[in-house]
Amino acid sequence: MPSVRSNAALRIGDVVVHGHQSFGVITELRDDGIEVNWIRDTGQPVRFPVDDSDEPLEIALPGSFFARVATQPNRLSQDLIRRPTEVAELLLDASAGPATGADLQRTLVDCSICGSNDADTWWNQVRKTLEESASNALAWDGHALALSATTRTEPDLGRAFVAARPQARWDIWEACDAAERNELVEYSLQTGDSVASTAAIRLATDIPDALAPRVLKRVLRGDARLGAATLLWVTDQSFDAAVAAAATRRDLRPLVRRILGHIHSSLQTRVVLRLLAATEPEEEPAALFLTELLPNGPASALQRIDTMLPAHPGQETVRMWLEERLAESTMERPVRIADPLLTQLAPIPIERAFPVTLAIARALARRHAEGMSGGIEGARWRAPDEVLLGAPSASTPRDDVRDAMRTIADLIIGSLPRNGMVSDADIIH
Repeated sequence: MPSVRSNAALRIGDVVVHGHQSFGVITELRDDGIEVNWIRDTGQPVRFPVDDSDEPLEIALPGSFFARVATQPNRLSQDLIRRPTEVAELLLDASAGPATGADLQRTLVDCSICGSNDADTWWNQVRKTLEESASNALAWDGHALALSATTRTEPDLGRAFVAARPQARWDIWEACDAAERNELVEYSLQTGDSVASTAAIRLATDIPDALAPRVLKRVLRGDARLGAATLLWVTDQSFDAAVAAAATRRDLRPLVRRILGHIHSSLQTRVVLRLLAATEPEEEPAALFLTELLPNGPASALQRIDTMLPAHPGQETVRMWLEERLAESTMERPVRIADPLLTQLAPIPIERAFPVTLAIARALARRHAEGMSGGIEGARWRAPDEVLLGAPSASTPRDDVRDAMRTIADLIIGSLPRNGMVSDADIIH
């Protein structure tokens, strides 16, 4: 992974690694250092003096192991079964050299990607695959696993960049001049390779004006990963306006949710506030939809708006909007939201239990198929028979099913105790 000793090489939204498997997401860049939300830590940003650190930070580029742990842990967990050897490649690309199966399994468990039993099952599958057929990417000597030595033979820089592993992409980029780098961005977009395109967007200081329409077209056609990259790393505010405009269309709102799902939760409030600032005043339904996506609600966002939208021309407009929403929620009348929260449907007659349960199951199935979890909290009912899940969270499919069961029980018989007196088995029976 590329090492950095200066803030100049870093950007908000970068996943960085420090020492042995300490990794997190940069939430602020300051003159005296950076703020990092360390994964599996307190969940609060911690100041880190880049220039004074004895051990440099390393950037985990999009698509690399630690970047995926930070932003796509559920999908990475699924890939243990679907693409076991590809996960092994990612692990080795992020390490200093060859590693034993025990080393790789320990990393997966330490990063909370899976438990020890699942890690053991994954390693057995990797070893079985390597024993049955040779791999061009991996070298296995019966004890340790390593990446096969590769020499770049592809003369075309664009093809080499798209085909390369995350670490090699950095090396290719660093060896290119400005014109060649623009070609790498353009070629990545042409191929439709989402991970390579996202890496190119991150590595570029900014994208050329001529390529901006092509990037936007890709995003609006459903490339949520690329959409997240543009919101994090492209300074052109027309992308904010384009995603905010997508929120005005009901058919594109699932895409907006998926885009936010590719952004770490510690940065989602900042991004949603920018989208609210880019929303046209007459588009109240879109603004209400975006407000629902604030991870901790409008009250928390209002408290942080000065730091989340510093010197932004739309800051005061967004502040007034959030204050109005809070005022509405404290008055004795419902907030103007067309789709009520599931919890607001209670009590429901027993004959409605099955349609509601089916709608929740369909919504969760779609969410899990996209490699994300969470959303029971903040879920809304859209007549006649659709459930709109809340924002993705660091949950698991199993937790989602349990939360859904409890929600349905609440709707039918009233609120259940949250102190552990009612078990999952009690709910089932």
